[in-house]
Amino acid sequence: ALLSLFLTLFVVSASAGATKQLTITVPFEFKVEKTTLPAGTYTIYRTSANDAQGFLIRDENGRGEVLFITHSVQTRDVPAGDRLEFRRFGDQYFLARFWWEGDNTGRELPYYHIELEIAGGPAEKIEPPEVISIAQ
Repeated sequence: ALLSLFLTLFVVSASAGATKQLTITVPFEFKVEKTTLPAGTYTIYRTSANDAQGFLIRDENGRGEVLFITHSVQTRDVPAGDRLEFRRFGDQYFLARFWWEGDNTGRELPYYHIELEIAGGPAEKIEPPEVISIAQ
């Protein structure tokens, strides 16, 4: 009976962590790593309850999807709704961060090679990009 209780608690907690997701409509084309995604509605999912860094972004039709790695980032302001942030270089947008409603800890994507090429140097030496925020 104790083993059964333990397994039930483990499955419930794993499911809760794996299902943390957010869905937002993005009104412009953007990049996640090397992949360009068209404007549309996207959902971001954790790839595993045991891995806080891996995520998947998928369009509402389940066709366009990208796996990517993040690291934790915090803000003083607790978002009122789910939010995506993009780094903008010229007319190109790169997914930069995302936040869940009511949680001041979000996830941040690293700069990718193509962003640094557009910006003209290593991340430490470039001008900070314009940050575009979309809230749901």
